Amino acid sequence: MRITEDGTEIPVDCYFMRKRSAEPALEVADFVMHAVGRQVRHVLLGRNGFVPDFGAVFHNQDPKLSYMHVEKAERRAPSVSP
Repeated sequence: MRITEDGTEIPVDCYFMRKRSAEPALEVADFVMHAVGRQVRHVLLGRNGFVPDFGAVFHNQDPKLSYMHVEKAERRAPSVSP
């Protein structure tokens, strides 16, 4: 994954965890990403406003800490570490 802001790359580390581990942070992340997915589908269908779970997660928060607008996503071949 590569994220840039105003042309400056932001370092990102990605990890995987099995859902059955039932880690509390994973459950929260799962809820947040489902809210984001519902909002994206909402927008792609041409609907206005926000779905309730998206509002619950992201509204009334400092936008700099809780939300970023993704303009472009690309799939790239994974890099191989030496």
